[in-house]
Amino acid sequence: MKRNLRLKDRYIGGQALLELAVFGSLLIMLLGVLINYGLRYNSQQYLMQEAFRKALAAAEESTNPGTPESVSYAIIEDNHIPNPSDIWGFGSVTPVGSSVGAITRSYKMSDTADIDPELPVMRIQVGRNQPPLATLRTAGFRTVNNVDPDTIEKYNEIYGPSNVCSDPVKKCGASEGANKTVNIKIIDPVMGEYIDYENAVSLCRKIVDKRQIANNRTYCEETCEKGNYEGSDLDCKKICSHDIEVPVYCQDAKLVGNKYYFPNIDALFAGIPKENLGLMPDYTQTITADNSLTKKEDGSSITTSETFSWTTDTKRTIIKNTGFDAATGEPNLNTTEYTTQISTPLESGQWESKW
Repeated sequence: MKRNLRLKDRYIGGQALLELAVFGSLLIMLLGVLINYGLRYNSQQYLMQEAFRKALAAAEESTNPGTPESVSYAIIEDNHIPNPSDIWGFGSVTPVGSSVGAITRSYKMSDTADIDPELPVMRIQVGRNQPPLATLRTAGFRTVNNVDPDTIEKYNEIYGPSNVCSDPVKKCGASEGANKTVNIKIIDPVMGEYIDYENAVSLCRKIVDKRQIANNRTYCEETCEKGNYEGSDLDCKKICSHDIEVPVYCQDAKLVGNKYYFPNIDALFAGIPKENLGLMPDYTQTITADNSLTKKEDGSSITTSETFSWTTDTKRTIIKNTGFDAATGEPNLNTTEYTTQISTPLESGQWESKW
């Protein structure tokens, strides 16, 4: 009888250990998920507010001559997410980011930019309390000569009235052309260093697409009507009927099926995993870990000491457009690689036992 009780006790003890092993590992896994979520959420909230503060501070500089008026800001931080099941807490390094766009703080908001430093920019920062890694212009200047004044309303529709200067009196780069024409200066989003693919294609379609695709309207008319309102005297059909100069990046357009392709824009984004220039979403991480065990024996005891250190290098790429070739329309890209590092101090982790 006593033997059976002992066997039963052993069985219950073994079952308890098995349950502890199974459910304990689940609890540790859940703890890891909670830590991961908490750290990422906290970092995301901080970066959202920090990006906005940085953009406000940068845009405030517009009150000084020769500084940008409109600033977009993007911040990325490499977060170390510890692993509770690891004796040293070593886990993974995960990027968390946030961005804010087009913050303007200037008493001259109605003015048109004249020079390069006044163009809108995108600032990219990696890591907290770090200077901007890169500052990219999100638009560039383009001059169109001998424009019929009647067609300027189409330029205003495509690029926005605040981005088209056609009045020589304003001294923003416009001048008088031949035969009562004007030479206009455009702040063109496709001439910037940071370019969005969908925005570039949409802009080109407004210029070259003459098909009636919806409600018996062209693409230009359809997008124009979206900004129309009841009681407005805006005549989108008349505005979009004008023929204007086709910029070099929109030339040689090809209609395949129901979709327009623009070779020069497609060449700009060839091989780029994301449909905008700037900081690429792909990155390369190299993790180096060093683990050493030291054993010391004397007459009365044995002491073991274990040390662990790690380093994570993250390599990122920033691609910008430095301009389109005036003759061929082909883009000129500049690619720059940046490496950031997160690591533990060499002697940061140590485990010692004496027996």
